Amino acid sequence: CIKTFKTDFYLIIITEHSVQYRDMEYAIQARNEVTIAKHTIELQNQLLQDREAFKNKFIASFSHEIRNPLTSILAFAQLLERTPLDSNQKDYVKAIQVAAKDLESMLRDTMDLSKIETGELEWVIKPFGLHDLVGELKNTYSSQAKIKKLSFKTDIDPDIPKIIYGDRGRLKQVLVNLIQNAIKFTDKGHVLLSMKQNYRQADKTNIRFCVSDTGYGIEKEAFSKIFKSFTQLNNSDNNTGVGLGLAIAKQLVLLSGEELKVESEIGTGSKFCFNSSFKFESNKNETLVKAKKSKKIKKKSKKNKKLKALLIEDSEVVQMAIMKVLESTKDFYVSPYSNANGVIEDLTHNKYDIIFMDMNLTGELQGEQLTKKIRQHNCVKTKNIPIIAVTASYRTEDKIRFIESGITEVIVKPFDQTILLETAYKHITA
Repeated sequence: CIKTFKTDFYLIIITEHSVQYRDMEYAIQARNEVTIAKHTIELQNQLLQDREAFKNKFIASFSHEIRNPLTSILAFAQLLERTPLDSNQKDYVKAIQVAAKDLESMLRDTMDLSKIETGELEWVIKPFGLHDLVGELKNTYSSQAKIKKLSFKTDIDPDIPKIIYGDRGRLKQVLVNLIQNAIKFTDKGHVLLSMKQNYRQADKTNIRFCVSDTGYGIEKEAFSKIFKSFTQLNNSDNNTGVGLGLAIAKQLVLLSGEELKVESEIGTGSKFCFNSSFKFESNKNETLVKAKKSKKIKKKSKKNKKLKALLIEDSEVVQMAIMKVLESTKDFYVSPYSNANGVIEDLTHNKYDIIFMDMNLTGELQGEQLTKKIRQHNCVKTKNIPIIAVTASYRTEDKIRFIESGITEVIVKPFDQTILLETAYKHITA
């Protein structure tokens, strides 16, 4: 308000600032929203990290706790199988083995799904016999199919090379999941595993794998659902399991650069197929096949003297299982320990041919620390003694750390007793 000269009039100036205030309020609001959004994202990320850490910790703990009893079940079933049994008892043992293998498969799928999510899944490329793998699957699943009064058939193209290079374990995992799924959802008829060579070029062969059944069938609208983790279709009374089989099979096939496809009609059955490429060496195929056929467990005679094994295992049931496996060969004396107490003193006064070590022991010393103490001990007897880790730890970084601590070789629970014995004889010095 300004008073003018020579007059009693006043000049009043009014300025409009509402636009500036509004713009300023918008700017403050936008800045606050950005800050809030940033904090929200940070909280969400932290929540996801906490969930992932909890899940990984739970899976690791779950894996360890279930591997010990599963190891015992499989070991004692194999030992029981080698005793005199009548036909009914043989069927019972076979049923136990099938159930245990199913549980092992579910455990492996759970672990591998976690590895896929974190990008830690590894492939092991080695030569193997595809025909041998088919025979192995036929022996295993013919019995399982027989329980449901089904027939399990195989059809392998004779032109497929006898020996191919690939990850046998991963291929078997995919096929096992597809076969188990087919048997589960088939009440009459058959399940067929077929392998046909698509083409062969130089040192590479491309093979089409299919698992078909005469089961319930799947609606086309459900094709996308069946490959999701922990998803099941409520189209039968057999709605059991954790719903991981097809999901892990699809993920493994995708990681190999191919695709798992399904064809199905309600009431006529389903067919799951995928292609996969493998390298092979035609000039070495026959040699490798002969070597495979002649492979046997090579025992160390020690001039007819028994071998002495030191076993350190905190699970009484697993300890007993390993002892029975070793003693069943009539080649071993076994001295068992439940923890590290007394082990170093024993090694100071006695000579052992081999040590079997559980890496997750109760007490002050874990297997890793005990192994280091054995290797560092001022005693010639312990410098070169083979130490075999028999462990529930499945991660690659764990295995590397165990080897660095002085472990000779790692066997992951549950194990086949043949693997345990082959590993023992391989490392014992004659």
